[in-house]
Parts: sequence; C-alpha cells; structure tokens
Amino acid sequence: MRRSSSAATTTTDPVLWAVLATLAIAFPTLIAYNVAPSATFFNQAAAFVGWGGFLMVLAASLARRMVPASTGSYALLGSLVILIAAAFAASVFAAVPWPLSLSSAGTMLAAVLAVAIAASIQRAGLGERAFQACCIALTVAGIASSVIGLMQVFAPNLPDGEWIAVA
Repeated sequence: MRRSSSAATTTTDPVLWAVLATLAIAFPTLIAYNVAPSATFFNQAAAFVGWGGFLMVLAASLARRMVPASTGSYALLGSLVILIAAAFAASVFAAVPWPLSLSSAGTMLAAVLAVAIAASIQRAGLGERAFQACCIALTVAGIASSVIGLMQVFAPNLPDGEWIAVA
C-alpha cells in the first residue's frame, strides 16, 4: 500500500511535531489536580497518552520500516531489557508487590518503544527536526513552570490547589 504525498507531508509537519511534543512533555508537568492514593496518576496518564501520540506521528513519518541498527541504540535497548528483567525479579526474589513490578516494567517497555522509534527517526534523517520539537516543548514547560513558580511565591493567594498547586 502506497502512502499519498499529503499524508507524508502531514506526518512530517514541524508544527504538528512541536505541538505533539509539547503535549507529551509540557502538559503532564502542569497538571496539579490529583486523587488518592496516587498523587501523580493524571500526570502519568497524560504523559503516556501524549508520548503515544507523538511516537505514532513519528513512526508514521518513516518512509519504510526502519530498524534502529546502531551499536549505541542496541546497547541502550539491551540495558532497558535488563532493567525490565530486574523489575520482574524484584517481585520474584525480593517480595516486591507485583503491581509495582508491572508498573515499572510497563514504563520501561514504553521507553524501549521511544528509543526504537527515536533511533529509526535519526537513521531516516529526521532526528534534528524531532530534537527541535522536543526542545520547543522543554522551553514551553520551563516557561510555564517558571510562571507558576513566580505566582506561588509572589502571589500565594492565587493558587487554588486544583489548577495550580499550592506551594
């Protein structure tokens, strides 16, 4: 099945990449709302959804199936596999509850996917564009966090604990 040129153009649009990277990187750090027992559930869920969307668009922009064929990417992927095995071993040998091991292993599996797609993007010649999108997202996160921090320090009556965390 052949892709149309408009679909390929859409998936490599730098503005789309920057917006999705911002949703993946900046948005989860700005969520103040939480519920017990996990104070970070909404942050984690937003990060997984955001990174999932960003990685899907990056993967769709690859012209063909790419393999992260470099010794560095294989070494990084191998180390993540060892950490995944260690997460499972913690439940088997150290009586760590299985939900904690599964959560850690799932997060590291997501990191394996991100590394594989990032290495493939780099080999396809789109690494600089993806890096630029991530830099834009980190800048947005830094500026937004600085504004919130200044508000918490200099206008402590404005944060309500729901939208902006109380310092």
